[in-house]
Amino acid sequence: RYVTHPYYLRSLHIPEIHPSQDTVSSYERYEIPRLSLPCPPTPRGNTATDYWESLDARDTEIRKSLVKDTSLKAKAIVGTCPDMCPEKERYERESQRRLSVFEKKEDGLSVDHRTAIKEYSRSAADKGAPLCHELRPLPVLMMTMDYICTCIIDRSNEHRDWYNFVWDRTRS
Repeated sequence: RYVTHPYYLRSLHIPEIHPSQDTVSSYERYEIPRLSLPCPPTPRGNTATDYWESLDARDTEIRKSLVKDTSLKAKAIVGTCPDMCPEKERYERESQRRLSVFEKKEDGLSVDHRTAIKEYSRSAADKGAPLCHELRPLPVLMMTMDYICTCIIDRSNEHRDWYNFVWDRTRS
């Protein structure tokens, strides 16, 4: 489904398609870089907390193996997360019961992995720099904004239902 309301079209960056190009939107032409991550340790149980702890252990090992580049020419980190929300954050928020109604399954308890969107969090001194598999590339960011505009805003009748959710998720 395409965004047709002029207000949303103004706020979305929709790349122009020249007649010489095919009709596929330009963000679909981008390749999302693939990253092979080490398998997380096998969780002891099947709960969201167990999965989150195993993914956190994997990320800790990755951070230990990274070598800081102290040269003056720093390279930009390229995001490789193919989802609207990184896997570790989805399980963390499910275990801490910080899910929005727009991100839950029909049962109202577990996360719907297809509709979860990264939550805004302020940077802090004790937090490490994000890993590349926690960052979303441009095509995923555009897909996320399309999803917010067409599936959240357009389908909700009351502003109070989605306003805070959209405010938080667009900041992330």
